[in-house]
Amino acid sequence: MKQYHLGGTFLLQYDALIDKRYQELLKTLPENEFEIGGWWELPQQLIEKAGIKWRGKYAWDWHSDVGFSVGYTPAEREKIIDVFFADFKQVFGYYPKSIASWVIDAHSLNYMYDKYKIVASGNCKDQVGTDGFTLWGGYWNQAYYPSRVNAYMPAQHAEKQLPVPVFRLLGSDPIRQYANGSTVTTLEPVYPQA
Repeated sequence: MKQYHLGGTFLLQYDALIDKRYQELLKTLPENEFEIGGWWELPQQLIEKAGIKWRGKYAWDWHSDVGFSVGYTPAEREKIIDVFFADFKQVFGYYPKSIASWVIDAHSLNYMYDKYKIVASGNCKDQVGTDGFTLWGGYWNQAYYPSRVNAYMPAQHAEKQLPVPVFRLLGSDPIRQYANGSTVTTLEPVYPQA
């Protein structure tokens, strides 16, 4: 990326954010070419620092009721967000502008925009039963401005719109999207038929 001046964004999960090795490595990157943002999966260190009891089986538990913000009350989500953003700013000197995850709830996305002024987000494509949750019927394969009441769908009216573009992660194959039954084919090298 440096050789060909291809800009990029690195999204750090909290356990990577607080790891000195990642901090030192990412601080060496030219700021005008690289962005550092947040990956919104919630490991044990973040939850406990927010003063919430960890309910997971492991320090990083991928199940949606503990590893993602949808598993917490709106008040807990705000505490978790505040800890992440404060620690990010302490490490890098600014708040992250981009936050992405496999699933981010509308309350969290609204709070991140309203309080910290994020400018972009990403969420997963349609999928069935992965990590203990199902996303189905989302906006097809493009970036969109989400509804303030449902971050997985575009706003229908400007007054209900969150002005943060949401990009779909792992773009869906435009032809073979649902060709494998419950597995959704994406435009990744792991799917040679895509």
